[in-house]
Amino acid sequence: MTLAEFASLWGTYKTFLESVTAVSSDALHIHASISIYLFVALFAGRGLASAKPWLFVLAIELANEWIDLHQPGGSAEANLAASQHDVLNTMLLPSLILIVARLVERRRPQDRNFLKR
Repeated sequence: MTLAEFASLWGTYKTFLESVTAVSSDALHIHASISIYLFVALFAGRGLASAKPWLFVLAIELANEWIDLHQPGGSAEANLAASQHDVLNTMLLPSLILIVARLVERRRPQDRNFLKR
């Protein structure tokens, strides 16, 4: 399967997901980012104050946007402005959670079990 074919298939899947859930593309980016961040932070032995869950979300989002940029011509996803918009939407809340978790960790060292790195 070529990159263009995979990108087209991925785009079709995302459009299907939007129609089935009746949730916009922007909202799906936000929901997915928070779900992935919390899953990695809580179930993979990382805390909310660790940069690793944030980096994991970033890696997945950058891969998603790279695929989107390689969709066949004419796709609304295949442009840099749309990708920048999606990265901002995806990373905003995980970034805020990471910052707040680190601030709380600094102020309350006894809470490190909850916010461990």
